Amino acid sequence: PLLKPNKSKVVKSASQDNLKDVILCCLKVGLNHFETARFYGSSEVQFVDALCNLIDEGKIKRSDFIFQTKIGLLSNTKTAEFAKFWANSWTNVSKLGYV
Repeated sequence: PLLKPNKSKVVKSASQDNLKDVILCCLKVGLNHFETARFYGSSEVQFVDALCNLIDEGKIKRSDFIFQTKIGLLSNTKTAEFAKFWANSWTNVSKLGYV
């Protein structure tokens, strides 16, 4: 079965510090587009947390990067289902202000 990651634990792990370093290195060399999806495990939560921390620390600005996330849709997805998927994802990414 698919395991749901514990958001509070994953953002306190050593891999989170590594992600922040990777983001800073990417921005330094001109890579400013970060792409993820809610269904990639914990990456959506981790990216947002790392980016927000770097903004709060004054190391980057929100205008320094493009953040893209995706929601899982099928060709027969109804509007209400789309709204639910989007709301779930927006819960994770809303701290960035926009995607």
